[in-house]
Amino acid sequence: MVKKSIISKHIIHYSYREPVYGIILIEDEDIKSIQIFDETVNIDAVISRYQSWNPMNFGDFYISPGIIDIGIRPEFENLQNTSRMAASGGVTFFLEEKPLYNEEITENHSDLCCDIGSLLRIDDEKCNIDELKQKSHPFAIKAYLSQPSAIVNAVSDLPSLFFKAQKTGLPLILDPSLPNQRMLYMASPCRFLRINERISQDTSKDLRYLAAAFPDSIDSESDDDEITLNFENKNRRRASEPLVPIFQEDGQPVKRMKVEDKVNYSLDESAIEKIESPNMIIENSSPEQSTVNSIEYRIKVIEESIENLSKAEQLSYQNSGITSYTDPQRRRSVSVCYFNTNSAEEAESPAKKRLEGFRPNPLILSTDSSPHNDDLYIVYIANIPDKWEIAGVDKILQAFSTQKCKLHIANLSSASSVNKIRHAKLPATFFSCDTASSYLCFNDQDIGKGDTRFKDFPPIRTKANSDLLWDLLKLKDIKMISSHHASIPNRYKQLDSGSFRKSLSGVNNLGFNLQSIWTHLMKKPNLEPLRERYLVNMSKWLSLYPAQLLGIDTKRGSISIGQHADLIIWKPYEATTGKSYSEYKETCIYQNSSLYGKISKVMIRGKFVYNEGTFYPNGRFVNNA
Repeated sequence: MVKKSIISKHIIHYSYREPVYGIILIEDEDIKSIQIFDETVNIDAVISRYQSWNPMNFGDFYISPGIIDIGIRPEFENLQNTSRMAASGGVTFFLEEKPLYNEEITENHSDLCCDIGSLLRIDDEKCNIDELKQKSHPFAIKAYLSQPSAIVNAVSDLPSLFFKAQKTGLPLILDPSLPNQRMLYMASPCRFLRINERISQDTSKDLRYLAAAFPDSIDSESDDDEITLNFENKNRRRASEPLVPIFQEDGQPVKRMKVEDKVNYSLDESAIEKIESPNMIIENSSPEQSTVNSIEYRIKVIEESIENLSKAEQLSYQNSGITSYTDPQRRRSVSVCYFNTNSAEEAESPAKKRLEGFRPNPLILSTDSSPHNDDLYIVYIANIPDKWEIAGVDKILQAFSTQKCKLHIANLSSASSVNKIRHAKLPATFFSCDTASSYLCFNDQDIGKGDTRFKDFPPIRTKANSDLLWDLLKLKDIKMISSHHASIPNRYKQLDSGSFRKSLSGVNNLGFNLQSIWTHLMKKPNLEPLRERYLVNMSKWLSLYPAQLLGIDTKRGSISIGQHADLIIWKPYEATTGKSYSEYKETCIYQNSSLYGKISKVMIRGKFVYNEGTFYPNGRFVNNA
């Protein structure tokens, strides 16, 4: 029997709204007892009193429960490296999802620096889930509503999947995106290519226009929809006749589109509601209700703005006329041509006789004149609207209405989709959702040209969307935060070319959840009086609620009696520089970033696995027996 204890003035305990002063008594792997003291008690007196427990004095450090991450894909990184990355950021337990891209990775569960559990991913909805459960002893089941890569299939029969999941007693984790495949191809044409085919793939000859411009890509609209645009038919002028007409392949002249007017587009100001302030004040309502109404209003404004832009773009293409293209191979098939002559004398000249046997080449439209937009993030996200998430959430909610399995919707990037879930008012015991830390801490304005480190699916969206996600998190409509990490080599992230279209999706951010969330909160001056309380809330988002989802909250997720001694010893107010322990640290979005929260030590089941940059392989692979 091994006894040890940790003394701190800042222990995160869920029975208190702010960190408290006390001592944690650890016996072997578990917490035996927690003693809370008044601030006036001298630490030396505590050390003397609990000398038999071998006390370690961390008086000025904060002690938080170990982080539980339900969304990690090692992909091209081995588990040993992945576990070190996790431990350096305070992750003490995570679920390992099989790679979406790498088919050659081999599993090795030795020399781990944190505890790892398995995640049963459904690649074939006809499979026997009970049989697979007996083989892998997973903590959860995961499935995708749309095919995420060339080697993973999607599921479609949700009621059947819910029924099977309910029988196993395991939580079901669903990725909800239901993309329009045409638009998705515009954003990522290599999505369903295997990794060895991506490097040589040439996307420069593909269409480079926004897919939202195609009318049939906008599912919810039709040509007859009312559009709040005002068309002003002013400054009329006739289109000039071409010197040489354009011909079809059969040699017949193309009928030219009749251009009546030059059309100017301007927004109808009467159709735009005046936005007074995002923070609406409603009489005779509680502060919480006022915040809820503010969120509803801001989400509505964002959705209407996106809808107006989509309709305007659609309409501009509908009125753009006809473009004719003549194949270069058929240049000599032209049988008719016209020439303007200025005088009869010129017509009678020898030059006219020479022109009679001369046929000029027709007008050729170059197909390679469009600029390359592969490295523009705005082009990438323009082709991945949040309505795909909303459609997937709608489908899940409709199928779930009569089910009783434990369901979790993962990796939500859109505030509108979370709002759908909030209105469904499903019981928290059966239903929850999460978002990724990257969606909270970054927005499209932070991503520079060609910075493919940030390419993810679904993508990082606007600042307004990110702010709404924070509000929904504070209202507990988003239950937890995960990393949804993926380790991808530089060449597959296209760091050299900066091509968002060819780059693999996935963000390298493992080990930075705690620091990134805390850094974002530290930058909010209005939260300064509440920071100590947010330290407690953060532990719930990162530790307690994930543990409850996986059904391991009796052993993990909090600092309480009977729990494993999974602890983070850190100084949240100390500035530090982000250091990734990934093999592909160049792709890490926090590498060399300025952060708050220096993590000094991490303990798993009473043993140190991380100590000031040094790792100890005291982790293990855990079966859900």
